Amino acid sequence: MTCGNCARHVREAVQELACVQSVGVDLDPGEARVAWRDPARADATAVIRAIEKAGYSAAPKEAKS
Repeated sequence: MTCGNCARHVREAVQELACVQSVGVDLDPGEARVAWRDPARADATAVIRAIEKAGYSAAPKEAKS
């Protein structure tokens, strides 16, 4: 991601997923933070696919405790 439009595209792509309650995207460091509707049904793979379908690369990162 290189600009605000990129961040918006990623945010919109991820927000469309039924398992996602909300998503925040930061250009620097290039991360998306997802809040799940039901943590037991969290689907990181679906989020990664949505980001990649929007034209960006993605990889999972462990949540901070």
